[in-house]
Amino acid sequence: MMRFLCFVCLTVIMASCQTTPRKEEASKDVSKDSVARFYPFPQYLQDQISYVDTTPFAIIRIVKTDGITTDSGLVDKSVFRQATMPFAAIDPNSNSLKDKYEESSFQDLSLEAVTFMIVAKDTTLPLQEATVLLHPETKRVKRVMQRKVIDAADSTISQQLLWIHNQRCQIAEIISKKDGTQYTRSIAYVWDAPL
Repeated sequence: MMRFLCFVCLTVIMASCQTTPRKEEASKDVSKDSVARFYPFPQYLQDQISYVDTTPFAIIRIVKTDGITTDSGLVDKSVFRQATMPFAAIDPNSNSLKDKYEESSFQDLSLEAVTFMIVAKDTTLPLQEATVLLHPETKRVKRVMQRKVIDAADSTISQQLLWIHNQRCQIAEIISKKDGTQYTRSIAYVWDAPL
């Protein structure tokens, strides 16, 4: 009788040991699909936009055309929200895009940063490249840079988007018209930059 009880206990223990790893493996497979493939910079940028939107900052907009300041002054939060929409508009981790990008990472001692570069495999995609610089010790984002190309009806716009953590952002553009003319424009929004 004692042997029978030991046999039953051992069988139950062995069966539970065999089923547990299968459950863990299944949960690992599910989590692999839900984890971001690339550094999730659009979510970081959305958080930054919300941070600026909910903190009582005075936001200064500086507009330059061909290197000359053409406008500057305070803007309200609704203008800021609208202007910063392009920063987080494209997410390489979305199901429709994640196979169209590839990422590399390295530590850059000259910049004191861990760098993630996300590059488009297809030259027709609007977001061609995103670079995220993290502080090597804290792993907090220092800055995010994006390069976009937008084809409009009468021109091609090459954009360089820069976001500096908790301080400022800027969209610099080279607008090339179909008639061959070209000009540059940059719009910066500053809310907490050091003087």
